[in-house]
Amino acid sequence: MLIELTPADGVLSANDIFKRTGFPLGGWNDKVGNAFSCHFFSCHSCESRNPFFINGVNCIGNKIYYNLTFAFLHRKKKEYYSMEPVPIKPWIDVTLTLSTDMVVWRGDPPFYIRKKKTMERDNMNLSEVTMSVHAGTHMDSPLHFIKDGLSIDQMPIATTVGHSRVICINDRESIKADELKKHAIKEGQRILFKTVNSTEHLKRPQFYEKYVYLTEEGADYLVSCKISLVGIDYYSIAQCGSSEPVHRTLLGAGIWIIESLDLSEVSEGNYDLVCLPLKIADSDGSPVRAILRKLQ
Repeated sequence: MLIELTPADGVLSANDIFKRTGFPLGGWNDKVGNAFSCHFFSCHSCESRNPFFINGVNCIGNKIYYNLTFAFLHRKKKEYYSMEPVPIKPWIDVTLTLSTDMVVWRGDPPFYIRKKKTMERDNMNLSEVTMSVHAGTHMDSPLHFIKDGLSIDQMPIATTVGHSRVICINDRESIKADELKKHAIKEGQRILFKTVNSTEHLKRPQFYEKYVYLTEEGADYLVSCKISLVGIDYYSIAQCGSSEPVHRTLLGAGIWIIESLDLSEVSEGNYDLVCLPLKIADSDGSPVRAILRKLQ
């Protein structure tokens, strides 16, 4: 929710107003003229200094942004007005489905699932899975290439939950520093690269060596930008046959990596990202379920 409010003298503080709603706060310091924000609201503006009722809590201000149905009481006419909510964008699943016929990285164990118990024999189903932790859409932890690096169970949750940015790469060979410099990448951003991999290579029935990858210079540039997370739409972010330099550069700088994202239905822009790995102790990676929602 994004709410912007200029308080009048005597107005309830943000904490007073919202402790009864459960909405998270950010950027509020209780000074007249300052605004506070809560993620997920989109915009409507209203008349100056009307009382507003948000989840039954009265506050006063000259501007408010939200996407919930609301009513305000006009001071003179004593009439109620209502407005319908702005539709929330749908979540997009950007995760590959794990299956026995899926492609895996060359040399990795195949994904295999079999029934250990069946409904017919045991009155229940119970399956066993054998796989690499780098199968399908997955994350690399620093331990993948860095001795004594963090394992996947040590990843801070905030690393992969929050705002992210999808950048479309036009180069059909690789992601180069010169192209990245055109995108004004900022410190702390979560960057996901959409390339021709998503539409042409990721769902091929066999492993494809000539996928679009991040160059060593591109990795150096991302480190200089101090991003927190990078994702790509093939089974490795690095060139086939030369994985070590790019992985070491990124993971050594504390940049976590998501690989095999299916961005075929995603356009360039800003998104909410939720991408959680399994909490596997001492693991160098994990499969994930990754979803994106376009920001308003």
